[in-house]
Amino acid sequence: MTKIKAVMFDLDGTLTDSFRDLADGVNHVLVARGKPKKSVEEVRRYVGHGLKATLEQSLGEDDHGINGAVEMFRRYYWDHCVDNTVLYPGVVGCLDELDGYKKGLVTNKRRPYAEKIIDTLGIREYFDGVFGGDDFPALKPNPAALLFACERIGVEVAETVMVGDGLPDIDCAVAAGAISCAVTYGIGTVKELKSAGAKYLLDSLEELPAVIEKILKNQC
Repeated sequence: MTKIKAVMFDLDGTLTDSFRDLADGVNHVLVARGKPKKSVEEVRRYVGHGLKATLEQSLGEDDHGINGAVEMFRRYYWDHCVDNTVLYPGVVGCLDELDGYKKGLVTNKRRPYAEKIIDTLGIREYFDGVFGGDDFPALKPNPAALLFACERIGVEVAETVMVGDGLPDIDCAVAAGAISCAVTYGIGTVKELKSAGAKYLLDSLEELPAVIEKILKNQC
């Protein structure tokens, strides 16, 4: 019988709808650089591979001041990272129901920003560990991110469910050997997530506890 001891969650697009605040941060940089603003949906498509990648795509590959852009974004975003960011429906109920499992947050966002967001939104107490892009040897989709988080909270990756909304999350989970579970309301399409190897798909995190129970009973 399959054993599950831990559940690891992505942040942006999985637990939180943070795309408006991310877009505002990107647009702060674009305006400062004399470039036209991007829509929330445009920025949404660039999220998932870390801040530098998001800004490279937003500014264009010919922009040579990317490090300065990153620092400008971070200064702005620190003060505005929870202006419009909210939890998706079902998050708190899901975390409550998973009381018997270790839980971790695994995000490419730097840890201080992630901690500020989950502190403000009132869910910090649910997590045994919060791990950001400044903690890992390499960002998701590299499996090192998930392997690092599992080691730190003392669980085997094969006994861990990784829940995310984008290809970096699913690629990371598959490469690390975790059980991959994707939410369908974030940045990845159902087709993309299935092709990447997502074993289970959720339309809401409210479905996750039942899915885990089915996995444990070998009914999925």
